[in-house]
Amino acid sequence: MTLKVFLKAGFMEVSAFADKVLLGRIRKGDQKAWEEFVGHYQSRLFHLAFKRIKDRDLCDDLVQEAFLGFITNLDKV
Repeated sequence: MTLKVFLKAGFMEVSAFADKVLLGRIRKGDQKAWEEFVGHYQSRLFHLAFKRIKDRDLCDDLVQEAFLGFITNLDKV
């Protein structure tokens, strides 16, 4: 499973409007918005990865990498 597929599968589930609002706040540097975003998706992404990988440590790493990739490429989202 590539990181790109992992990101698409996990991040495409929430309503477009809610995502746009959160992303706008995150882009403005709103730490609470980032915490809300991570809080909303972290468990979902972990469970999605765990269903396929069955390795908790690797899943933790993948989720962390997904969030790092997301925030690093926020201008492209």
